[in-house]
Amino acid sequence: SDEGGFLAIARAWRHGATLYRDVWVDRPQGLLVVYRLFSLLGGGASTVRVIGLVFGAAGVVAVAAAVRSVAGDWAGLVAAFVAALLSAAPAIEGFSSNGELLSGAMSAAAVALALYALCSASPARRPGPWMFAAGATGAFAWSLKQSGADGMAAVGLWLVVAALAGWLPRRRALTHLAALVGGAVALFAACALHAVLTEWHGWWYAVIGYRAEQRSALVGANWPRLWRTASATWLVWVPAVLAVGFALWARPPTADGEADLARHLRLLMPMWLGFAVLGFLSGGQFFDHYWVGLMFPLGAIVGVTVGRLPRARIQYGLLS
Repeated sequence: SDEGGFLAIARAWRHGATLYRDVWVDRPQGLLVVYRLFSLLGGGASTVRVIGLVFGAAGVVAVAAAVRSVAGDWAGLVAAFVAALLSAAPAIEGFSSNGELLSGAMSAAAVALALYALCSASPARRPGPWMFAAGATGAFAWSLKQSGADGMAAVGLWLVVAALAGWLPRRRALTHLAALVGGAVALFAACALHAVLTEWHGWWYAVIGYRAEQRSALVGANWPRLWRTASATWLVWVPAVLAVGFALWARPPTADGEADLARHLRLLMPMWLGFAVLGFLSGGQFFDHYWVGLMFPLGAIVGVTVGRLPRARIQYGLLS
């Protein structure tokens, strides 16, 4: 029903209807832009899940790239496998082209771009534009589903902590933060400008008002459904959590000469998961597909922790 509704609204918008006035949905424009582009390219109801396939694959690649930046090739491979397995699980409707899958994939891309910028040792690589792109991509994730700002928020929090704790030179951290915010503001401003020129009140109610008044964790929350979906989907996420617990118990040793920055950057992954959990809870409806948004950061954490176990095997013989 979600896919059909998004596609119908996008088609009506493409054929002259005014978005948020003639046709309405409680999502920002990004999701409808994706469906409108899909419709413009000839896509229809029978092939709409191609959108989910494309974004799901992009999310897996982004998770692999993010983890590879801070933990190496093997960890990136593990993260890609786990993220693909979790995010596509039928128990959480991972086959559907829903906002959670699309926004989760773009949040992963924002994290990957930010880590590429932060790991750029050479000034010739110009990390600023990459961090700006991370902010714009994170805002694009929000435009697909309001809870999709988790990746961008995690990067912003990490940069603030890095400036305060001295993980990065303060000026460098604040420069990165300014580029991240600049990229996000650019896309937010584009959405707001479109709303001003078309239907501001309808857009505002769709993006903020409807959730605040009727469907959120504070108003109209369906807590019984949370426990039902958690019990129905535990086979998806519990093994991943146990794998992380085992890897942390194994305490893989830090490689000799490993840079402090790499260790600090790995803390971005639990921050990302924390914001994803907040976004998951904020919706208040807890449908099965809500869980998809947690799977990309969870896959990244599994990759960072479990992906380092071969070094533990050499030292402790854990896996021999």
